[in-house]
Amino acid sequence: MDNLKTDNFWQFDAAYWFKELNSSENGLSQADAEIILNQSINTKRKKSRFEKDFLLLIGQFKSPLMLLLIGAVILSAFLGDTSDVFIILTIVVFTGLLSFFQERNASRVVVEKLQSMISLKSTVLRDGKAQEINSNDIVPGDVLSFKAGDMIPADCLIIESNELNVNESSLTGESYPVRKNALAMSPDRQNSVLDSKTVLAKRINSLWQGSNTVSGNAKALVINTGENTIFGNLMQSASKVIETSFEKGIKGFGYFLMRTTLILSFFILIINLLQHKSAIDSMLFALALAVGMAPELLPAITTIAMSAGAKRMLKKKVIVKKLSSIQNLGEVNLLCTDKTGTLTEGIIEISGIIDGFGEESAFVKELAFWNATFETGYTNPIDDALKKLSIASPVNIVSPQKIGEIPYDFIRKRLSIAISG
Repeated sequence: MDNLKTDNFWQFDAAYWFKELNSSENGLSQADAEIILNQSINTKRKKSRFEKDFLLLIGQFKSPLMLLLIGAVILSAFLGDTSDVFIILTIVVFTGLLSFFQERNASRVVVEKLQSMISLKSTVLRDGKAQEINSNDIVPGDVLSFKAGDMIPADCLIIESNELNVNESSLTGESYPVRKNALAMSPDRQNSVLDSKTVLAKRINSLWQGSNTVSGNAKALVINTGENTIFGNLMQSASKVIETSFEKGIKGFGYFLMRTTLILSFFILIINLLQHKSAIDSMLFALALAVGMAPELLPAITTIAMSAGAKRMLKKKVIVKKLSSIQNLGEVNLLCTDKTGTLTEGIIEISGIIDGFGEESAFVKELAFWNATFETGYTNPIDDALKKLSIASPVNIVSPQKIGEIPYDFIRKRLSIAISG
């Protein structure tokens, strides 16, 4: 199972995956599921929070400028200049800790917010019986049962479904649900219904971790879990650190200073020796020159300035994951974004309602208001906006009462409400 290729699992039917995963419509046995779970835990060692924090802290002192200052501390200690040791060391520690706490807190907010979108409990078939288990204990080959409102804890292939609609806005940004159903292979079982290159939004036979069911019910076979899911890859990308152009510039400047300092110090040392000065005095003078050329306050100034910018961004509800990214943001001339509900709030406001002739109509406005008010299906941005309309005075309907409803479905693409009054 470790070498099983599941990247394009949607192009095959459930029967194929039952065979590949040694499962069935009744799911796995409890014993088999525990074996698979233990194998997964043993092969995937996760770093502890302390280990991650320690590596992040050490990473704050790897830049050439910080290494140059650390070298200056060592040289000052060697020269016996305790005041320089104390001042430079304080600057180095303060700068590193300030950057560390900013990046650690921002990273935790991003990752934990993504993790909070995944349910804690799921209904799974084990030994043919339905039971609720922790979502972290789900393994490939499990059969899950979903109903309206359930979060999807893994990437799954639908076995059977009934009027299933799923909200995938966390992955696609589309605020409207997607209709899902199980697809069968072609009669000759030679061609898959969905091509391997089918885009995510059109993989109608698949369910994705991080999405949730809006209506209907379904049974689905778990194919990928944890970091192997699309949502898991998204969480990993949120944890990765990418070097910004500002960091590259600072690193290049740091290497330049290091080279200049070493060359000048060595040059001064040679000149003094050629002038027959004491070797010890010449070496001490060269070391003192190296310490004096180190830009002690530069890392502190840049960190403090970017931290102030991060606080200003936070007031506007923008999380700065890495301090140096603020400099990149400042260089942006044109920013293009997309996807309602992901980068925007997905809130609709009604500016006017017209009838079939393109004219403003109070009657149509009132009908739209009552239709949205009495609707009992899943909520959507348009109905929320219609409910906020102000109805001054009834036109044809007095004290309306709801007498019937045909819920919205994605075939008729409409909602029907019967009222009397």
